[in-house]
Amino acid sequence: MKKEIYLSWILVMSLFVITSCTQQQEMNEIISDSADLKSGHLDEWEYMSTNNWYYTTQDLEIETCEEADFFPFLGAAMVSIFNDIDFLYIKVTAEESWQIHYLSLNMFSEGETPNANYGSFPYQKHFSSDPRPEIVIYKIPKIIEWSECIKINIKIKMYNPTTSRYWWVTSDNTYSYNYYLDYCLKECNPCPPEKVGDIIAAQHYDVGDLVIWEADDKLYINYQLGGEYTLDEAHVYVGCIEEMPATKKGSPKNGNFPYHIEDFDNGILMIPLADLENICKDENGCWPIAAHAVVSKTMGNEKWEETAWSTGTEFDGKNWGWYSTYCPCE
Repeated sequence: MKKEIYLSWILVMSLFVITSCTQQQEMNEIISDSADLKSGHLDEWEYMSTNNWYYTTQDLEIETCEEADFFPFLGAAMVSIFNDIDFLYIKVTAEESWQIHYLSLNMFSEGETPNANYGSFPYQKHFSSDPRPEIVIYKIPKIIEWSECIKINIKIKMYNPTTSRYWWVTSDNTYSYNYYLDYCLKECNPCPPEKVGDIIAAQHYDVGDLVIWEADDKLYINYQLGGEYTLDEAHVYVGCIEEMPATKKGSPKNGNFPYHIEDFDNGILMIPLADLENICKDENGCWPIAAHAVVSKTMGNEKWEETAWSTGTEFDGKNWGWYSTYCPCE
């Protein structure tokens, strides 16, 4: 009897161990997957809760408002500063054989008294593990209190296999006490050019793009044709399609459109936004735009000429063609 109890106990424990191992293996796989997800999520930007800023050690492509300002310093690194609409970016790139060990950063608006107490700077990061990064980018939310031009103070500790040194980044790149980089925030166009359709000739041939944007209180409509094509005629209508000049069956009467080639300047039509204030929009608050053209190109001794439209939604009539849509920039 005791022997039977003992054997039963051995069997139960064996099953428990097997089950536990299986569960642990499954748990390890889950943890591993979660770790992969987390590390993948943090691959590009690491969020720093203090002051809601980010940094990355990857050389990311970032769309900026204008070209970056560059500040080389003392053969150890290159600093570039740039901005978009919402963020200021500080990029430090180590020169050959150098690595980045420590960064400390602060900004001062015009009229503020700058200080060099880098230990109290709001944006700091140590990189203690080897190998240390060769690129670090700070991504800092633009603060409304900043003036148009700011002073930026950066304390950097660079490292190489034989020595580590503190270097101040200075705006004159000398051993002076001018510790502050001067940077003026670049203006961003909140309404960048937008391609709204391909320009298709003879129903089949892509000859260019219709590009639209807003600037200087005007709406710009650009027929961007390929180099070999010429814009011979253009007719543009902006507004609800129900009000577009058309036949009873819905085919557009492009000859009756309000804007013609005579209104264009080098393939660009400029319409004052004030003229469009009362123009009908679709249910999404966007303007349907019917852009008709006659394009041509010379092939040897012959001239090829065809009708073209910008792609989008087909007209209801029996004649081929489309209208594109542009949503006003907010």
